[in-house]
Amino acid sequence: MLAAILSFVLALPQAGVFVPGKRLAGVRLGATEAQVRAAWGPHVGVCRGCRQRTLYFTYGKFNQVGTGAEFKRGRAVALYTLWVPTGWRTDKGVRLGDAPLSVNGVYGTMPRFECGHYSVLAQRRGSVTSAFYFKDDLLWAFALQRSSEPVCR
Repeated sequence: MLAAILSFVLALPQAGVFVPGKRLAGVRLGATEAQVRAAWGPHVGVCRGCRQRTLYFTYGKFNQVGTGAEFKRGRAVALYTLWVPTGWRTDKGVRLGDAPLSVNGVYGTMPRFECGHYSVLAQRRGSVTSAFYFKDDLLWAFALQRSSEPVCR
């Protein structure tokens, strides 16, 4: 019973908020794995083929929807959403599923990167990049990452 309650309390938020340049669903770049796990809950998978330590936090076992975190030297260098979690938005109201014009309208014109079957609008400020991923011109994912990390993944 206690495990079920803790699993519910420590789960990913149903409607997470992305604050560009600062945090994704309450987690900041530089967080430790323990801090990310505490914030995003128990439904975690470890990527076995990734070049750096990568954890996927989902809404349940074998569910593809959620968030991901990549680590270097024990600290988060990239935080991102996976598979368009329902209800997620920025602190200024841009929602997953919106068009590129809505992102540029709120955050200003950003450089666009073509990454094969998807594109990215990225805003670099110092050592942090805030990225908005698009597939078929619909906002597919949010990402917060160190500027040294590639925007095309």
